[in-house]
Amino acid sequence: MQPFRKLLEHTFKLNVPFLNLDDIIKGCIKGDLKQQELLYSVLRAKMFGICLRYSNNKTEAQDVLHDGFMTLFASIKNYRGEGHFEAWASKIFVYQCIKANKKWELKKSGNEINESDFEQNVFDDSIFNILS
Repeated sequence: MQPFRKLLEHTFKLNVPFLNLDDIIKGCIKGDLKQQELLYSVLRAKMFGICLRYSNNKTEAQDVLHDGFMTLFASIKNYRGEGHFEAWASKIFVYQCIKANKKWELKKSGNEINESDFEQNVFDDSIFNILS
């Protein structure tokens, strides 16, 4: 599995003992920045690919990637361990891309965006229950 090879290489670069994905997820739930960095390094390339497919350009994809990781770290406590973690994370990024595209379309059409309404409509707690 390619992501875990990258994880192993990155683990040695950071000079931390070898960790498995479950340990990283538990660390992220606790807010451990090293664990978040490890998870970011494992998922970054794949999630950036998702963001590029949904975005108009690389800059927009980078913005969505950032927002996606913020959402991922904020919602990782909702991951129940059912199914593959990468698939769960991918769904978060897809939804983040859809949300960003809706915002960009509203901006292009000249409509005013009410951020609080938009956040509630696109990402309420029920979406993370579906993803888990």
